[in-house]
Amino acid sequence: MIFQNIFKYFIFLFMALAGCNKEKIASSELEMKVINDVFMDVVVELHIYQELDDFKKEYYQNHTDSISSFDLSVLYYKNRKIIKEGILLLPDLLTPMKKEYFDLYSKNFSYVYSDIYGKLPTDSIAELKTNRIFDIKRIINFSRYKILKRSENKAIESEEGVFDVRFSRVYFYENNQKALFVYEYSCWDGSGMCHVEDLYFVSLNSDGKWVVDKIHNLIVV
Repeated sequence: MIFQNIFKYFIFLFMALAGCNKEKIASSELEMKVINDVFMDVVVELHIYQELDDFKKEYYQNHTDSISSFDLSVLYYKNRKIIKEGILLLPDLLTPMKKEYFDLYSKNFSYVYSDIYGKLPTDSIAELKTNRIFDIKRIINFSRYKILKRSENKAIESEEGVFDVRFSRVYFYENNQKALFVYEYSCWDGSGMCHVEDLYFVSLNSDGKWVVDKIHNLIVV
């Protein structure tokens, strides 16, 4: 009888641990699904572009019109060539959103939600309390970018064309049909550091794909 009870206990313990592990995997996959779906929309501007002087030379070689410097600059930003797409250093972990951001958007969540979706939210922002691993292998749509784990490639983070990309935890609401997260990146552009932080509001569409609804800029340096 004692051995039978011990056996039942270990079966129960195994099932409980298996359930916890399944919850962790499911939570991690849910967050990574969001990030993977919107990944290219988020990092789309991280290219190395043709220089303005090179664009001017190419333009004047192929055109004889007199164009103002302003109009030429407008053309440059509209038609500049992508020389190459950069190297993205991706994190090992999804980090909690900075407290000042979380507090600000939690306090004004109903107003912001109404501004984006034209109606009041039915629930509040929720953070998953389990696995925070950023699984780089789940990023399957990254075009010609080279993606690397930051922890294994710190030596190249200050090289030109290398972007240190980070994502916060993904915070869900509306029965996991909508979510938000902070995306940030740092880079070295040859003359100094750049740093950007943006808050993304995303939702699950009818095809089961996460799409960007709204971007709120937080910091640009």
